[in-house]
Amino acid sequence: MQLSNAGAYTLYVTVGSCISDTTTYMVNVNAQPPVPVITGNTLYCENDTIVLATTAISNGYYWYGPSGFSATQQQVSIYPASPANSGWYQLIVTDGNCTSDTAAILITVNLNPPVPVLSSNCPACEGDNLTLYTSSAGGT
Repeated sequence: MQLSNAGAYTLYVTVGSCISDTTTYMVNVNAQPPVPVITGNTLYCENDTIVLATTAISNGYYWYGPSGFSATQQQVSIYPASPANSGWYQLIVTDGNCTSDTAAILITVNLNPPVPVLSSNCPACEGDNLTLYTSSAGGT
């Protein structure tokens, strides 16, 4: 249905040469809410707080995401983030009886690197150079 379909519709019935009284029915067509814009980072680390929001003003917010996530607020938070929270988050907003098309954002949650194990050439004497060693791989 289009917005242009709104208005008064009149109906009458004819049987042979007889015509009924007319009746009028008013059709209201509400505009579909625009697709909401989702704001938030797309890359998180393990134990971060995922924060997603929309600036859309609405009567209803319906969020859906990985691991059975669902919420009905304008802004949502997920803590602590884990790789299981990675995936597509979707948002639909409603305005009266009308529903927006779906907005989506892809979230990635990476594992934190392991805690480095440090060792050194200690004990050292005054004037010696201090050297630190680690067996941890990757990172800086």
